[in-house]
Amino acid sequence: MLEGEAVSTKSLSSLVVTALLCSVLPARSQSQLPEGNGKEAVQTLCGTCHSLKTVTDADGFTQEGWRYMLDIMINLGAQLPQDQIPVLTEYLAKNFPEKTDAAGGSDSGERGGLHKGVDCADTRFAAS
Repeated sequence: MLEGEAVSTKSLSSLVVTALLCSVLPARSQSQLPEGNGKEAVQTLCGTCHSLKTVTDADGFTQEGWRYMLDIMINLGAQLPQDQIPVLTEYLAKNFPEKTDAAGGSDSGERGGLHKGVDCADTRFAAS
């Protein structure tokens, strides 16, 4: 646009729509997680390499299972501060517990790991 040229209505509308989407979409993705101690850590640390949907759609795990999954993520290159691991583990186990089948048995071990489908630039995180 040249200096002194008026902004067209179409350009202004596009700018407003873009600004609204940019402000609403991050808030929507944050609302996927239940409130609680550890929510911000999950958003910040887990959201660095993959969508929070990867966490919310996970099969669920026991506290030991989530700790194991965090160890896998660390081995794949995730930068998780040691003091945040207990916070993450407790939050994830409380809010995304191990799912059981109709007979009461564990269902998590049969469907593959949480790391499938993450969209981190590191190809080690890619879905197989």
